[in-house]
Amino acid sequence: MRFTGTMMMLAALMLVGTTAMAQTCPPAVTVPAPVVEPATPAAPGAGPGADLTTLTGAEFDREYIRTMYQLNTEVIAYTSQGIALTTDSNLRSLSIKIRDEQTDRNAKLALWHRNMGLGRIPVNYTSVNNMVAALPAAPGADFDVAYAQGLLSLLRQQNQIANIATSRASMPELSEQVRIAREATTKEIEALQRWLDERGVVAVPATTPGAGPMVSPDPNCPATPTN
Repeated sequence: MRFTGTMMMLAALMLVGTTAMAQTCPPAVTVPAPVVEPATPAAPGAGPGADLTTLTGAEFDREYIRTMYQLNTEVIAYTSQGIALTTDSNLRSLSIKIRDEQTDRNAKLALWHRNMGLGRIPVNYTSVNNMVAALPAAPGADFDVAYAQGLLSLLRQQNQIANIATSRASMPELSEQVRIAREATTKEIEALQRWLDERGVVAVPATTPGAGPMVSPDPNCPATPTN
């Protein structure tokens, strides 16, 4: 009986000790997820063009026509808004020239697309509307600068894609349009850059085709979560 009582007492002490140890363990710590700054949108028009570098022949022509038609549509809508609201006569004249040129190019692109048996070219009008909606609503100096910067970015994007087409387009008439468009947009880019320089405005940096959104992680944030 004495042995049995001793064993029961030892068991009770062990149970109490185990409970005490469990109660003194530190609480579980939730490891926070790494913090990343929100994505910074790329300049207007950035994105299309990356897949074009892998295409050749008729496949390239088709995708180039669709890509450039979308960008031209964006420029046409953008310049139409600029023409209506800009207070600068030089900026308005340049915008009219750009709008008319790109309207003519789109008519030819649409015709070639139909001749390929592909029907109408699909357009992302949400992208077009969002781009125009991002401009200031009221005319004035702020509108003119924001408009000129956005238009400059769009034209740069078009030129970057046209550069790809110079060595890949297989249709002679498409190659000719690419050549004419490159020459025209290069001069228009220079004109917009001069307009901004005269006002001491730094232009939005050029973007790479297919760049899409540019993400800027917080350098103070550890790469690996820690307690």
